Amino acid sequence: MSDEVPSEVPIWFSQILERQIQTMNEMAANQQASLATLNDRISLMEQEQALPVKALDQLNRTKQGKKNFSDFMNEFNRLLLEAEGWGWDDAVKKGFLKAALTLELRRAMLEQIKEISTFRQGWKKRTDDVRSSATADEMDWQPTTVLVAKIRMKEPRWASEDEIARRREEGLCLRCGRKSHRVKECKADLSKDKKGGKEVRVAPVRAEPPDQKNDSNSSDVEESGKE
Repeated sequence: MSDEVPSEVPIWFSQILERQIQTMNEMAANQQASLATLNDRISLMEQEQALPVKALDQLNRTKQGKKNFSDFMNEFNRLLLEAEGWGWDDAVKKGFLKAALTLELRRAMLEQIKEISTFRQGWKKRTDDVRSSATADEMDWQPTTVLVAKIRMKEPRWASEDEIARRREEGLCLRCGRKSHRVKECKADLSKDKKGGKEVRVAPVRAEPPDQKNDSNSSDVEESGKE
């Protein structure tokens, strides 16, 4: 269709006709642009759909070769993402990686695993030996006061509370009531248990170091252990 208007056509009609022709041309141009945009979108969608298939094919064929491990892993992870393999099981991912690694690297990894296992076994044996030694020597590490407390836990009650208070006021031995020594040096034989009548003999107790400050406070602690 020609855009020229015959001279005998009225002016107002020619103006209307020109506007219609212009509108049709614009619509045709828009349709062409829309069609091109649609074709681009379709092509992009096809590429996106084909990308996982292509990446999976490359993932099946990829090998480490002479690439260093860092560069190879970057490429492997890229192909894994493009193949939409982020949701795969770890066993599947490990299978692809194992098939792509070089034989030398796999052997080195196995040797490293063996070394780690050997180290762990040696460390466990060492800690078990230390634990056994600590248990066997437990009595050697206990303070004298702990041993004394264990021995005296078997003794009968020394006296009533009133008697203990009286002995303390008069400076007597809280254990036997004598004046010649303190309770720490007491070697008296409390022959009879008042409750059960069972004879109990007490082994001599080693005296505490001379730099012990308060004898009376130590006596109170030992007395409370009997009560």
